[in-house]
Amino acid sequence: MERIESTFEKLKELPVPEDLLGRCELISKKLSSLGDGQGAFLTLDFFAVDEADDIELVRAANLLCSLPESPLHAGGYIVGDDDFIFLDAEDFSEVLRSGDLVHPETGDLIEGGANQVHLYYFLASDGGQDQE
Repeated sequence: MERIESTFEKLKELPVPEDLLGRCELISKKLSSLGDGQGAFLTLDFFAVDEADDIELVRAANLLCSLPESPLHAGGYIVGDDDFIFLDAEDFSEVLRSGDLVHPETGDLIEGGANQVHLYYFLASDGGQDQE
């Protein structure tokens, strides 16, 4: 996938710590190897390439998401009774900003509900879940 490779090339021009840049490179290579439709729901397990902890993986994946032209995006979901309930981009941004969650189905405000939200990533070319 050319867009993720070009995103990584742009990151190399920024003052990014070498270890973080190296992790971004490994993640970029993994993303580039995906076929069409395989990037719609990626968890931290996908990004694991060695003994890195979750914080390192999130830092690297979020850095790759940070450039406007990047095809990699972050999203959130909660676990419902029988399935996953995906947050739209606006609700996910609000959870990140405030820590509170507006339940996507009931509309109820859950103060401190961010701890119920699970992080995932998706490639824009594969659609993601209600994010674009």
